[in-house]
Amino acid sequence: MQIKVCMPDFQKNKTEVKNENRKRHVGFKPAFDCGTHRNGLCSDGQCRRKNTNISSITEKLTIIKIGDGISEAMPETTEKSSLDIPDSIEKYDLFTLDIQKMRDLLISDKKIPVTIDGVSYSMNLSEMEVNAPDVKSQTYSYVGNLEDTKDSEVVLTISERVLIARINVNGIDYVIESTPDKSKSGRIIHYSHRSTDVKDDGSSLNTEEDYLAHKYYSDEELKQRDDEAKIEEERINSKSSTKSLTPVRIRVFTDNQWISDEPDWLAKAQDIIAELNNQFQRSDIFIRFYAHYDTSKASALSSDSQHITSPCDSIIRQVPIEYLNSNHEDIALYLGGYDSSYIGIAATYGYDCPNPLQRRYAWVQMKDDPSSYDGVHEDRAKATIHEIGHIFDADHQQGEQSSGQGESYNRAYQWTENLIFTKQTVMWTPILKSNTFEVSSNDYHGDYYCNNALRIYETKNIVASYAN
Repeated sequence: MQIKVCMPDFQKNKTEVKNENRKRHVGFKPAFDCGTHRNGLCSDGQCRRKNTNISSITEKLTIIKIGDGISEAMPETTEKSSLDIPDSIEKYDLFTLDIQKMRDLLISDKKIPVTIDGVSYSMNLSEMEVNAPDVKSQTYSYVGNLEDTKDSEVVLTISERVLIARINVNGIDYVIESTPDKSKSGRIIHYSHRSTDVKDDGSSLNTEEDYLAHKYYSDEELKQRDDEAKIEEERINSKSSTKSLTPVRIRVFTDNQWISDEPDWLAKAQDIIAELNNQFQRSDIFIRFYAHYDTSKASALSSDSQHITSPCDSIIRQVPIEYLNSNHEDIALYLGGYDSSYIGIAATYGYDCPNPLQRRYAWVQMKDDPSSYDGVHEDRAKATIHEIGHIFDADHQQGEQSSGQGESYNRAYQWTENLIFTKQTVMWTPILKSNTFEVSSNDYHGDYYCNNALRIYETKNIVASYAN
């Protein structure tokens, strides 16, 4: 019987890896949207609305400015390397924040004014449950959108020291991250950048032809598979007229390196879980993760013999299943602070692992990597959602099902927007700059045959009972 074991999901370029069971893919570089036009589509660096070169517009604009005097711009006098900003981010703005003022506005449920590429908005935000009820923390996560915009999204986490935020508007992610450095006033320096300001600086993988799940099947075969998946979805929906959120307990670990690197690693870890919840709390999945953050294994993980070569095995060894069960945790997530020599930047054995003691662990690298993985917020969160997806049996576009596995619809999805932007759902492999945070679904981007959300919904009660 062929067993599916989740090998590294995002291939590095340090080592050439030959894996006949894996399709490899050429990345797509998304076209550029200037961000100053709410409906203007841009391509090849030219603004179609005004026929103006994009770089000449955005060079003059502040990427993100939070109003009411919350953000204060800084000159770029600090070396980029000391700020731990990846070289792949070609344009960014430095600033400090009046964190307490913003926290006061959030706690009082007031709208936060923000200017993005010269356009003024208000953020409509509501607090998101992220941590387990017994976690005592002054770090809060929020989710929402920009007022009077179509298809915008905001996910942010704010502690007493830092702000981590992602604002998506006009198809562009605008990101705020903290740095390890402080200004003369003692405030932590933050930086903002656009997803379109990030270049793909990793060398290309040896690739086969791009694989889209549909193209190897006839129309008749596709219809049959669509019908099978539709029947399964209807069967699940008929069993429960009222869906409810399924709680899953996740324990987040890290090592001494990441604690040393980050001024507030807990805020960044919590924001990753906030991004995870933002996807999994959708009505077609209905899972809420409740997180604990555990530093008791940090030294052991840093000194483990495989913390560089195989970090996923390190977390399995240093956090035995008995430890998880005694703390009533379903999943262990290791956010690793080292640049590993492993052939991927994230790994899990996943739902189909024949050894039940290995199914509940995942590792994601937080460090920048020589490949196209930059170790910035977007990459970290997408890699985490991807690996946690595997723990619920979500799969890649080629659908590497084990022998005897009945479903054939747990696949990633690829689509084109406006005949310009090629995008992929989060389970697409390898990681591409055009990957989204989204899980494929017939209700969102996907169809009955590319419906990882359905498979996650099917398996969630099993995963949620791991610690019982």
